[in-house]
Amino acid sequence: MDLTLTKKQFDGIEDILKNAVKISGIYHWKSNGHVVPDWFFTEHDLTMPEGQLEARRAEERKALADYKPSFLGGPELEEARNVFGAGAKVVNVLTGDVCTI
Repeated sequence: MDLTLTKKQFDGIEDILKNAVKISGIYHWKSNGHVVPDWFFTEHDLTMPEGQLEARRAEERKALADYKPSFLGGPELEEARNVFGAGAKVVNVLTGDVCTI
């Protein structure tokens, strides 16, 4: 069995070992607690642990749901009106929501 690692694989493993923690089989960054994204494993030619992708997608869905209610409220609404003018339609590029300001 060949256990030789490429430099990309070694760098990825080194990064995970230094900067992530495994909680219930899912890797999370130590710095912010977020789930390590799937592209990290792909970029380093590493096999993603089972459940990693699902955990990341769930985290993304929650972030979007938490973000959506705050779209253009308070100071953001005032700033948007100053930039685009009252009555303009703006689109939230993360959620696709359209709102008239």
